[in-house]
Amino acid sequence: MLIMAAKARTLLRGRFAVELNDINVLAPSVLRHRLVTSFEAEAEGVHRNQLISRLIETTPQ
Repeated sequence: MLIMAAKARTLLRGRFAVELNDINVLAPSVLRHRLVTSFEAEAEGVHRNQLISRLIETTPQ
């Protein structure tokens, strides 16, 4: 779904190729409901949005 959304965003912006920025912008919305944190993570205060932010930050540019 992330790739499909990125392709749609690219076309709506008049481009023909997906850029990393398209993925970074859409990732939180697409992944938020697909990630489930464990009880331990929730007890430690780790939330889905934090995990997604870490994924985006650690992805090589």
